[in-house]
Amino acid sequence: MVGPAYGQISKKYKIAGVRAALKAIDRGLVSKVLVAEDAEARVVADVLAKAKENNIEIIWVSSMRQLGEYCSISVGASCCALLKSYTK
Repeated sequence: MVGPAYGQISKKYKIAGVRAALKAIDRGLVSKVLVAEDAEARVVADVLAKAKENNIEIIWVSSMRQLGEYCSISVGASCCALLKSYTK
């Protein structure tokens, strides 16, 4: 489950999806990555590797459906990147 503190983060600071998350990590914009436990390992492997390489905190969420809802999208999400600028 995504914690209550994360529920207060505006949608503009959440990036859903592997490709978008990888781009944001490469640009140095990401502070944390949320990954669904039920996502296929091969799908999120690059995000996990880049996050570890860049010392970005990885937070596990119980399901893709829950992560999709958290990101305000109508489908499940395998991962979500939280941008650094959301923390002031």
